Amino acid sequence: GGAIKFRDALRRVGVSADHKDELASLVAGLRVMARVPGECFELQNVHFHKAVGEGRARIRPRAVDLDPAKEGLLVVNIGSGVSFLHVSGASHERVGGSSLGGSTFLGLVALLTGVDHFDEAVDLATVGDSSRVDMLVRDIYGADVGNLYGLRPTTLASSFGKAIDRKARLGMSRSDIALSCLVMISMNVAALAHLHAEARGARHIVFTGNFLARSGNALGTGPAPVADPAWQLHMHKRNAMAMRTLAYAVAFWSKHQRKAVFFRHEGYLGAVGALVEGFGSQVSLAPTSTAIRAAEARARAAEAAARL
Repeated sequence: GGAIKFRDALRRVGVSADHKDELASLVAGLRVMARVPGECFELQNVHFHKAVGEGRARIRPRAVDLDPAKEGLLVVNIGSGVSFLHVSGASHERVGGSSLGGSTFLGLVALLTGVDHFDEAVDLATVGDSSRVDMLVRDIYGADVGNLYGLRPTTLASSFGKAIDRKARLGMSRSDIALSCLVMISMNVAALAHLHAEARGARHIVFTGNFLARSGNALGTGPAPVADPAWQLHMHKRNAMAMRTLAYAVAFWSKHQRKAVFFRHEGYLGAVGALVEGFGSQVSLAPTSTAIRAAEARARAAEAAARL
């Protein structure tokens, strides 16, 4: 990634850097971590019109078995921009990209709200109501439209569509604008991901990248975390709103034929992959029995908590 810019500076102070390809390392780490029980998960109960207020607490993580060696995957790496990679068997290929990514989200929120920090922008979005900013199907066709073209009245029709009305703009809060930005970026990424997965016949779509992470050091005070062991295990310091939106959009576009899959230790995939790429056969790709037992215990605890 961008760390390559510091290679010459490191050499000048006597530090030797072994360059590894960012996307190759990401895929290598994904192959290793996918073997850990309970590492991969999907989100349930992500119906968009119910995922507001208390409804957000009903969103549940559920473990997913993922085998990159046997089934084709589309890996979507959301950083400053977006890269789409098709992973099949032992090979991988970058099949596309988008300039609308995490930096687009933060840049727009910064311009429109004055917020400069990613965590604070996510905090704003978490308590917002994007329906005050976005135009929905019901805003065009009326609330009694039913399922027009298979679309619910609450389906997003136009991001920032209501901002064309001066009076409507007066009722928009910074939080509403931040959430509209987040939903717009996430929906766009998910739509492109679905098309790439459809073209490649990929069964699952795996989302990774810093857009899904948080440092936990937001300047603002976000909402209290959901008091649920399964949620805390999988979603601690994560951009939960973006993940929920991606999961909903993938299910919507694929008519529930594909899943949006996430990794518990997503932020470490590249580092693990670089280790494997650097040391090759000296690194065991099989998790230890102790690690497996611990991971299985965590997965069982999360499943038990989700049933309560």
